[in-house]
Amino acid sequence: MAVEDKEKKDLVNRINDILDRFILNLNRIKNLLSFPKGIDAKIDEKKYRAYLREIYRAMVVLLHASFEDVLREIIRLKLGECSEDVLNAIPIVEPPPNGKRLKFSLGILSRHRGKSIEQLIQESINDFLDRTSFNSCKQIASMLELISIDVSTLRKYFPKLDKMILRRHQIVHKADLIGSLDKLHSATIEPSEITDWALTVGAFITELLGLIHPKMTKDTIFKNLLKRYKRLEKSTPMK
Repeated sequence: MAVEDKEKKDLVNRINDILDRFILNLNRIKNLLSFPKGIDAKIDEKKYRAYLREIYRAMVVLLHASFEDVLREIIRLKLGECSEDVLNAIPIVEPPPNGKRLKFSLGILSRHRGKSIEQLIQESINDFLDRTSFNSCKQIASMLELISIDVSTLRKYFPKLDKMILRRHQIVHKADLIGSLDKLHSATIEPSEITDWALTVGAFITELLGLIHPKMTKDTIFKNLLKRYKRLEKSTPMK
């Protein structure tokens, strides 16, 4: 019983660490909005609005990066406990300097002499996740199903999350430009869109963590998230 209680406590602590990391990133996004207030008040309004739109684009990119980051940490939390069939999909990591993903062979194992099996599994999982990007909700669902998460209750968030992912892709890979070469212009972007996406990401992560630890209700996780966010706001701003 004592071992089981310790495992439950460890899981709660790791979930709280994930929440702290997620909140830190959300606060960085919020801080982007406060930066324009320091701009010279005499600046032309049209230029000021154009400047804000670039800030909004940076916020979308950081929001998506924060979303990917917390997803990796949640999957990392559970992947090591998965069955042999699931772990077979993860290549054994090759030690630096190459750091490639390799298929299994006895020769590869010789490079990991002195490591425990648990250590080698965790290093391979970390390498696999650190190289993984989430470019659609279909891909996210596949990864979550890999760690035995039933995504049926999460699908309601997919349409908005897919829109955010697509917009991030457009910003990063096309500089958010649309139109023909002779009429090229940047796509419009509104803060209300970003707020909606941020709320969707928060709701998705809250519900997902509830599935990871069923005894932690969405209410409990959300209250915990708010409490940690308020604590962060009172602390010294990150430089």
